[in-house]
Amino acid sequence: MLGVNLGRMGFLLETQPGELAEALDLLKTGKYELERRMMLRVEGECSGRRICAHATNEVSISRGLSQRMIAMDAYVGDMLVDHYIADGLVLSSPTGSTAYSLSAGGPIIAPDVQCFLLNPICPHTLTSRPIVLSAKERVRLKIHMKEMREGIQLSVDGQAVCEMRNLEEVSIIRSPHDALLVRFG
Repeated sequence: MLGVNLGRMGFLLETQPGELAEALDLLKTGKYELERRMMLRVEGECSGRRICAHATNEVSISRGLSQRMIAMDAYVGDMLVDHYIADGLVLSSPTGSTAYSLSAGGPIIAPDVQCFLLNPICPHTLTSRPIVLSAKERVRLKIHMKEMREGIQLSVDGQAVCEMRNLEEVSIIRSPHDALLVRFG
């Protein structure tokens, strides 16, 4: 991936629009390096259908347009980590620790650390804090509402995938694929 900064932020973006011709020349002549970044693989059930996707930054489940919090369970392997009442949850890669997770109050993780970051979004308890987990684990996020409402959104790298229903869940593991970022030195 060669990132082109078209906005205000850009931790992973290697060039600006005005520098694109020069960047493409460097690519053609092989004057670049590739930086590997861990990715996430999410699979599960969403709106009654099977989904599978890969993420460079994060997988999130949020309340969407609703003004009310949602209830979710987070498991590491088969162990319940917490029952969250919050605006949502973000599970990020180290690359994603500087994206949505950072905005939700999470720490920044060095890009070469092999881990996941589980971060509640505006939790309704003082004890719900970001948790760093081994990338060797399988993390499951399950909707667990007493009264279900519409609009609970599953997103991958900031892109809406679908609306989740009560008791649906997704599993996140380390993807077998790495993101390859073009770097010019």
